[in-house]
Amino acid sequence: MSAGEQQCGNRPNGTGALFERAAIPGITDLADGTGSAALVDLDRDGRLDIIVVGDNRDRADRAAGGELRLFLNKGCWRFERHAITIIGSGFTAGAMGQRTQIINLIDFNKDGWLDIFLTRNRGPIDDPSGGNNLLISDGAWDRFRDVGKSMGLANDQAYNRQSSIADADGDGWLDIALAADNIGNTQRLGIPRHRFYRFVPPTSGRFEHGRFEDLSTSGLIPEFPGEFTCNPNIDRAGPGIMLRDIDNDGDQDLVQSYHIDMNMARPQDPCATGEYRTGVWTWRNRLKEDGRFHFELLTDNGLSERGQASWNRRDKRYDTVTKGISLPYLAAADVDNDGLLDMLAVGPNDLSWTVKTDMSVARFWRSEGDFRFREATAEAGLAPLNQTYREWQAFFGVNLDVPDGIIHNKCPDFTPNYPLCKDFSRLDYSFYGADALFEDFNNDGNLDLLVADRHELDGSWDDLRNVLFLNQGDGRFAPVRVPLSGIDRNSIAMEAGDLDGDGLIDLMFMADPGHSYPEGRFGLPPIPANRFLDTVWRNRGAFGGNDNHWIALAFANVDHARLAGARVIARADGRIIGSRHLSSSQSYKSSSALRAHFGLGKRRRVDIEIVLADGTRLKFDRLAADRTLEVDVAAGTTRELTP
Repeated sequence: MSAGEQQCGNRPNGTGALFERAAIPGITDLADGTGSAALVDLDRDGRLDIIVVGDNRDRADRAAGGELRLFLNKGCWRFERHAITIIGSGFTAGAMGQRTQIINLIDFNKDGWLDIFLTRNRGPIDDPSGGNNLLISDGAWDRFRDVGKSMGLANDQAYNRQSSIADADGDGWLDIALAADNIGNTQRLGIPRHRFYRFVPPTSGRFEHGRFEDLSTSGLIPEFPGEFTCNPNIDRAGPGIMLRDIDNDGDQDLVQSYHIDMNMARPQDPCATGEYRTGVWTWRNRLKEDGRFHFELLTDNGLSERGQASWNRRDKRYDTVTKGISLPYLAAADVDNDGLLDMLAVGPNDLSWTVKTDMSVARFWRSEGDFRFREATAEAGLAPLNQTYREWQAFFGVNLDVPDGIIHNKCPDFTPNYPLCKDFSRLDYSFYGADALFEDFNNDGNLDLLVADRHELDGSWDDLRNVLFLNQGDGRFAPVRVPLSGIDRNSIAMEAGDLDGDGLIDLMFMADPGHSYPEGRFGLPPIPANRFLDTVWRNRGAFGGNDNHWIALAFANVDHARLAGARVIARADGRIIGSRHLSSSQSYKSSSALRAHFGLGKRRRVDIEIVLADGTRLKFDRLAADRTLEVDVAAGTTRELTP
């Protein structure tokens, strides 16, 4: 029994399922819809708290927008609502304003408290938002001051989505890579105006006196799609972005995967077209090699690829010019314990939502080192992600072929691809892959995979599932049926973390079906209220999890500019048994704690090496298992955190 279970008096359940639902008042009982969430330790007591950006969909005053809600972890699955104060802004935590998107929590100003970067989309051109917000801790962990606009981060004409934050130029301050999407008609929801913000520190040394400089059109990042030009050979739309040290050389590289979302698009309008290029763009940071900060565009490394379609006016359809994937959501992890980051991309293939020259829903690549990759989707056992619901329904044990036979709004007559998809039934469609998490859910020493399917199908509201794939330890993954995984729900996004300190990774699913299902249009029925409920999943230790050992690492007394992008390597008997790359945005619509968790299988001790982003190395040999340790980076010591 783990320390967390001893403290809380908990025992494994008897169902045999890996996960069971946990009730958290204010989260799992509020049918609100969640645009983003974070599992981080905001008050620095060692426990992961939950922060939610809620929609407040039933609020009479829609202009007030959603809420920023904080739930402090008090241990033993008790969470208490705590007020957040925001000053220097036109909004409050209780009325965040419209079009909030994704939060990312990290310490920008080096005061030891987490700050909040919140993205927003523009909205209709005649009703813009105020742009992105940077909420800097103002003398306390629960009090923030908004400096986003004054420091140059608003980007208020864009459909801002995910951010990735690290010290890219090696100056000791955090920089921001910012992704932007395009939901077809740029007059309605904002433009794909991506940004790469480098922090310019002030002479005073005070963070707030500095500014963020946009490098997106500086030439330092070749072919980075910065300004929106209404030229499909230049513009690209991608809601996700990733700063990671892909080649383990000590600087942060850049990866972005692009797609085409055709909702409300106009095929012959160059500002709202389906002719954008899709695929994966990769840039190697040359700081370590050349001694100066700039990126090299890589085009022939097994991961990079390009795709494009052209509008056929005569036949009113898109024809393939160059085949390439259109999968915007990226996840990276060392899945085979060789110290190298492997890569997964997921997305939709619904023909009315996206123009596709490659109909995949998922693509997986193994790293071969030196920023080279090999496509290995089938080899890794992940080909089922590209199946249709016709094949998945038997696996789920449900009947998705409901009487009307047509998937809800996949083929409205205004979509450019209407001739291609008008006769499709529900069973002919595949997952809308919207998020992916790599974690060792059973502590056997191998990272597992959870993939989110964000579809909302009228008549099948409760029959779709996020799917767990367990790592078999031989380079392959295998999907787990619902009675064994316990996961009987799908979602728009996910986040993972050990919420009760028992050494088992728990889950939060974010529900926001209004983004995928336009109720009230095309005669669609209303969305059931329970579909707006977030769900939290407690890991009960099946598949050996209760018998296997583990170790988790948190960090103190270290600038986050040195911690974000750091690598943590676990070794036993002189060989790597796992590596983790620390990032505050491991998942698409959420924020992660800068922590490392390793399942150890039957091992009771492990050697840990930490390689900080500035190259500093710390080593701790023969650490005892089944503990969460806080590493004091300044002192080079560790102490155990109690659950």
